[in-house]
Amino acid sequence: MSRRIWLSIAGGGTLVLLAGAVTYVVSRPTLVEGGAAPLAWAECQPEQVRVMILGTFHFDQHVDALDVLDPLRQGELAEILERLRGFGPQRVAVEYPHVRAGRLDSLYRHYLALPPDSVGSRNEIQQIGFRLARQLGHDRVYAVDVPMNLWDDSIAVFDERWPDARSRLRGRWDVTYGDLDLEALARQPLTEILTTLNRDLPPGNSEMYRRFLPLVEEEVYAGALKLRPWYDRNLRIVQNLFRTLDPEDYGLLLVIGSGHVRILKQILEITPQLCPVDPIPYLTGEAETNVAG
Repeated sequence: MSRRIWLSIAGGGTLVLLAGAVTYVVSRPTLVEGGAAPLAWAECQPEQVRVMILGTFHFDQHVDALDVLDPLRQGELAEILERLRGFGPQRVAVEYPHVRAGRLDSLYRHYLALPPDSVGSRNEIQQIGFRLARQLGHDRVYAVDVPMNLWDDSIAVFDERWPDARSRLRGRWDVTYGDLDLEALARQPLTEILTTLNRDLPPGNSEMYRRFLPLVEEEVYAGALKLRPWYDRNLRIVQNLFRTLDPEDYGLLLVIGSGHVRILKQILEITPQLCPVDPIPYLTGEAETNVAG
């Protein structure tokens, strides 16, 4: 008799394994606006390093709508930092170019020399990364980003066939990513904003795939060429995470733009040494404090 093993699948569905053969009986998970299933998080194993990906918006780019130096926002941020401390990471990494890590080290040393109640500049690197690292007693914050230009010369391969390709793609990008609801941003508590961003619904940067992937003609894979640097960048970010880790580390916090959350989570899920951790229970105060940290 065939032996069946039933495995539940995050988001819905069942996988049936039959001895001597593999049979998939999978129902579709419920989809959300944007066409992708909600994020699901696996349970980390003891030997894995836990990596919390905290997706943010860039604090210093929307000061008119939300100024993190405003006393009200500072109160919200202090509560968020207190909750994130419960994760107890041994390392804090931020979206700052790895090639300029020495500059980040200098900025952090300068920040540590300020009075304890100093909050630093408006950007999330200092407001979350530096402040949390200081509270945890860390002597360093790690630069792990590898910025890449989606508008570099690689597009020249199809400029001749599609003369307006560069301007059309760039125009679509600007429309998609230049539209931020500043009024909604101003009305929401910071905790709510970050929780929404880290739910990744609709998925971060999904518009990029929707607009770019149909752009293919004969053997000219225009859309794929534009997406390739995005994957390359995130793979390199994970490699830079490995540079920061010590064999005894329990956890690492990565503060990064929310558009990276889904793709970084995917890479971490299939990297056996690492395990992505959902930040939302910490943001909302529902997580238990990590005594190992």
